[in-house]
Amino acid sequence: MRSIKSGKLKALAVTTARRAQALPNVPTLAETVLPGFEAVTWFALYGPSGMPKSVVAKLVPQIAKTMASAEVKERLHAVGVEPASSSPEELSKRQSSETTMWKEVITRADITLD
Repeated sequence: MRSIKSGKLKALAVTTARRAQALPNVPTLAETVLPGFEAVTWFALYGPSGMPKSVVAKLVPQIAKTMASAEVKERLHAVGVEPASSSPEELSKRQSSETTMWKEVITRADITLD
């Protein structure tokens, strides 16, 4: 991020659906050459299999509160990360959607492990 802001590197585009808050003058790939394109890096917090729903119900709002805090947002924005939180159900949908998308990319590009 520093290299881009200092001018050492030129960012041509970001892969998110919307422009990055940290780089508002850098267009998205969807705006420039690939309409509808989005590829993002995301992180998730997982617990052990069979974690009681009561524990999950207590953790989810606390994690959302932490992700919404000014300090966390500031630190993540400094490295180009857009903070967000979601529910376990939304995470499950994202995982499924991403698996389907990347499986298609791998198949179409005939990517194999050597």
